[in-house]
Amino acid sequence: MKNKQRTFQTKVRVRALWLIAIIAIISIAVVSCDDSSDNGTTTTPTVPVDPLTYTVTFDSSGGTAVPQRTGVAGGTTITAPAAPTRPFTLTEPGLYFGEIPENYTFVEWRNGAAAWDFASSTVTADITLTAHWTSNRIESVAANDVAAVFTRLAAANPSGGTYDGKYTLAINQNVTLTAKTAHVNRVNRELTIIGLGQERIITASVDGAFSFGAAVSTGDFSLTLGTNITIKGVDGMTATLIEVGQRSSLIMKEGSKITGFNTTTADRRTVSVIGGGSFTMDGGEISGNTVDRGTSNNAGSAGVWIGRGTFIMNGGTITGNTLTNGTGTSSWGAGGVSLGTGAYSNDPAKFIMNGGTIIGNTRNDSAFDVHIPNPSAATTVVFEYNGGTIGAILNKTGGIVSMP
Repeated sequence: MKNKQRTFQTKVRVRALWLIAIIAIISIAVVSCDDSSDNGTTTTPTVPVDPLTYTVTFDSSGGTAVPQRTGVAGGTTITAPAAPTRPFTLTEPGLYFGEIPENYTFVEWRNGAAAWDFASSTVTADITLTAHWTSNRIESVAANDVAAVFTRLAAANPSGGTYDGKYTLAINQNVTLTAKTAHVNRVNRELTIIGLGQERIITASVDGAFSFGAAVSTGDFSLTLGTNITIKGVDGMTATLIEVGQRSSLIMKEGSKITGFNTTTADRRTVSVIGGGSFTMDGGEISGNTVDRGTSNNAGSAGVWIGRGTFIMNGGTITGNTLTNGTGTSSWGAGGVSLGTGAYSNDPAKFIMNGGTIIGNTRNDSAFDVHIPNPSAATTVVFEYNGGTIGAILNKTGGIVSMP
């Protein structure tokens, strides 16, 4: 009996020792697993991945359509689509550098007001990216501010920049000048003025509309009157309406007009070409202008005066212009075109007519369309007729020279 009891106790002790050993091993393992001491390894926390996908929509703002992107994984970037194109429609008045563009220039895609960086910006929600466009309109010049345009073009080039080049001024309302716009020649500056939608009238002040040219030995300036543009004088003007001088040129296109010049001041003209300037008439109309010289015997013209320079007529019409001598004795002047070289010693003048019509102009109620002064040793007058229609051509003494 005692032997059995000892055997049982021995088994219990052995089992207890085994149990203690197992518990110790488990405790060591647990302690080892919970050891937070620096053992030379770093555990990087796991960043949760956005499990959702999103849609990116492209709004081209009037440009060609750009397909949307669907199923874009959250937190990822997207590649930029091909840039859209957008035709330019001229509806906004203003000064444009160069000619009116055929297309807008694509700048960037924007998410709201911020530019979208396709290299680093990630998609985290459904978004719409909007195209941002630009044109060559000069934002610093207010729309329809004709005087400000000429002030800019008469200015010297800014430091580090240039004002040289071609410009187009589009106006969508009538404009009244408060003073004549004078232009000091600068290098290679050309301005075309056009009217938007319908005839737009630029009304002169009493001292004139435009005057080009100065004592500058370098530089050229050109003004083109384009479609729907009318330069209009006012009653009682005291100066020439448009004066084209040294290193300057005036060009008229179809749809332009010069009218309304009315003066009693001596030696004033509707369009005056002096100082070696040039005037090319490809189209348009010069009409409804009147000059009353009163007691003066100075030269004048209700149409075009070529004092020293060149007038080339390829098209258009000069009609309905009236010159009144009053009590003056000089016959210099014309209702239509006058080559006034004889009034300026040694100043050459040239009139080349390739087309167009000069008819219905009067001096003292008599037909007087083209005036060619009698040549002399002191003057150089060139009248070259190649085509077109002229009514009455007269010389200095008022006699008819020829009828082409």
